[in-house]
Amino acid sequence: ERCIVSDTTVEALAPLLLANPRGLLLARDELAGWIGSFDRYAGGKGGADAAHWLSMHNGESIVVDRKTGIPRTIFVPQAAVCVCGGIQPAILHRALGIEHRESGLAARLLLTCPPRAAKRWTEADIDPAAEKQIARLIDRLYELQPTVDDEGELRPVVVGLAPDAKAAWKAYYDSHAQEQADLAGELSAAWSKLEEYAARLALVVHFARWAANDSTLASADVVDVASMSAGIRLATWFKGEARRVYARLGESDEDRDRRRLVEWIGRKGGLATPREVQQGCRWLKEPGAAEAALDELAKAGGGV
Repeated sequence: ERCIVSDTTVEALAPLLLANPRGLLLARDELAGWIGSFDRYAGGKGGADAAHWLSMHNGESIVVDRKTGIPRTIFVPQAAVCVCGGIQPAILHRALGIEHRESGLAARLLLTCPPRAAKRWTEADIDPAAEKQIARLIDRLYELQPTVDDEGELRPVVVGLAPDAKAAWKAYYDSHAQEQADLAGELSAAWSKLEEYAARLALVVHFARWAANDSTLASADVVDVASMSAGIRLATWFKGEARRVYARLGESDEDRDRRRLVEWIGRKGGLATPREVQQGCRWLKEPGAAEAALDELAKAGGGV
């Protein structure tokens, strides 16, 4: 039995997925290695691995032909892998090439890049009691079991919606669809996946509440309005993060320098002299560069 893996190749994951039908978590400190593995055996063109990862986002079946090992061909009826990790914005821009954006891989990622803030030393630690509670919660979640169909095959359990939860979902669905109608390109593709992420996240919240013995949860078999509302709030937050990240991915060198300058002045409290900018912004060290950048920022309406 496995829960967490670090190997990024589908060939290595296939036998593990076959032995763990509930799915796996791929946890990587640096996701550039995960994206780079798509091109390992395909001359840099994405290959079959990228297509398999698109299928795993939906828990679909995959067939993997291996070069070594027995059996050579592995069929996984329901392959599900969650992916979690970090990546530098500049590396993400290079790694998510045009083929990964057009295929929908980028749209399937929940991206987040909060504004930079200065670190502050803290002696705070995780409360041991909270650690025990989290461990118990995860153990209880692991007790969840799939159902079995008439042919003896494992199948996911279908969980329904309470009437008020369905009403909240319908309202979100309609407003989200209106937002998507006004978008184009990569953001429109991201919005198409953020629609279903609200429901996915609601399901996560629902069973976390169940595992924590939430007394307000009426039934484990029905998602209530509290869980659905939480999923919608999370998806809405990820929309804001998607706008921020995609704006950074599409910015020019001039746009990037202007954004960095605005962020630097913001961390200084919103006020700065040309001399302070020259001393604090290493990309504006040349004589007159700081004042010229501030003038351009003012002309663009970014300050006075």
